[in-house]
Amino acid sequence: MPFTLVDDPDYARQAEQIADIQRLDDALNGLMWAIANNPEVYDVIIDTDPPIRIAKSNRIMTLDGDISRLRIWFSVDYENQIVTLLKIRRESEEESE
Repeated sequence: MPFTLVDDPDYARQAEQIADIQRLDDALNGLMWAIANNPEVYDVIIDTDPPIRIAKSNRIMTLDGDISRLRIWFSVDYENQIVTLLKIRRESEEESE
């Protein structure tokens, strides 16, 4: 059974800033599905308590020719089956190396 995804206010604000770009929307939808169905496969950031995980999309080319990737930081409450989305960032090709 998939986890419930909950947006932290910071995440919601950041997501609004990138949500109008179609190709990034497609990447975001894929990441949301993957996080909800299998959050434990993503790397934990060292020395975070509670543990924070990070997911990143494949690189995609937007309609304006920019190559970008999305990164999402999230925490997992396994007992209640809830994933809290903490932060989202769009990175250019140079930033995502």
